[in-house]
Amino acid sequence: MHPFITDIKSDKTFFFYRGGVALYALLKSMQVAQNDQVILPSFTCPAVPYPIMRLGAKPVYVDIDPITFNIDPGKIEAKITRQTKAIIVQHTFGVPAEMTPILDIARRHNLWIIEDSCHAFGSRYRGQQVSTFGDAAIYSFGWYKPVVLGVGGAAVVNNPRLKTKMGEIYAHFTTPSLKELLALYPQYLVYNLLVKPSRFWFMKKVYRRLTILGVIAGSSRRKKKTNTRAKKITPDTEITGKKIIPFQKRRLFSKLNRWDDAIARQKWIVSRCKELLLQIGYAPVELAAHLEPVYYKYPLLFERKKEIFAQAQQTQVEMSDMFGSPLYPPARRANWKALAYKKGMCPIAEDVSARIVALPIHAKIQAKDIEKTIALLAYYV
Repeated sequence: MHPFITDIKSDKTFFFYRGGVALYALLKSMQVAQNDQVILPSFTCPAVPYPIMRLGAKPVYVDIDPITFNIDPGKIEAKITRQTKAIIVQHTFGVPAEMTPILDIARRHNLWIIEDSCHAFGSRYRGQQVSTFGDAAIYSFGWYKPVVLGVGGAAVVNNPRLKTKMGEIYAHFTTPSLKELLALYPQYLVYNLLVKPSRFWFMKKVYRRLTILGVIAGSSRRKKKTNTRAKKITPDTEITGKKIIPFQKRRLFSKLNRWDDAIARQKWIVSRCKELLLQIGYAPVELAAHLEPVYYKYPLLFERKKEIFAQAQQTQVEMSDMFGSPLYPPARRANWKALAYKKGMCPIAEDVSARIVALPIHAKIQAKDIEKTIALLAYYV
């Protein structure tokens, strides 16, 4: 059994309705509150800074390393103030962050460390499982995550002192209703039946539309027209939130029992992508030997990104624009102000966002899909 599965199944893991709820509970247990600051990478999604701001604290964004797409350890210390309470370290696309220097910084400044392992199911840093370095780690099992449940998240607590406080907070969370389970189950069946590379762009449009309508489990209803004026996020005054649906927890354990096979397949997909990329004259970046990723998506950089995505949609080639802007997805730039991000704050992340193309790595990717994808990219090398 893979080490991270052992952690997930242990008594130090707390299960929540969403990964963002798990992060909220962790921050609460760390006593992050009004006017505190939490450092995080500029490549992230709103579900990470949002819980910080719900607690009245401020997210402080640090630029990324252009090779790993993770937080740049050399730029963290300049952002630390007397108000800094924690550092969130994301293992982007499954590539492990440079934990040794980050841990050293955290020790010297007495800061909590939370590993965002939502992309990194099984990745290792210097031979050690990611999510075991920090005081705690979070996982998400939402739509289009490495392990898909539809909704669900977890917080793995490594620090014994934190575990006690987390248990007290967890007791205030409620279990979702049977109605919520019944709403989720048919969506999960549709996902398994219809989500295939050839249907990616169609399903993406459907997903976005249903999310706007509030139909997708775990989403909230939004107005059809985007409000360009950022809505202020008000701090919480009490502990609120939901635990995972019990049925989802059992389904998670069932999937994890087969995870070694999934890792083997993911590694084969990446190996085949690299082989074909070299054949078309594109040299993928080679990571340092101590970084051992289990990729969630395989990131590449291309100058003609817009043309590539237009062609991919036309030819029905699955391709992700994940981190097409800092604070993914790009469509939510109107929220930057509300989440304390300003254009120009992290120039490397913004530059990479304009060039990054993420190739899919999931169970439904076949050899013919890989070949079709690389053949498309060959025109833009």
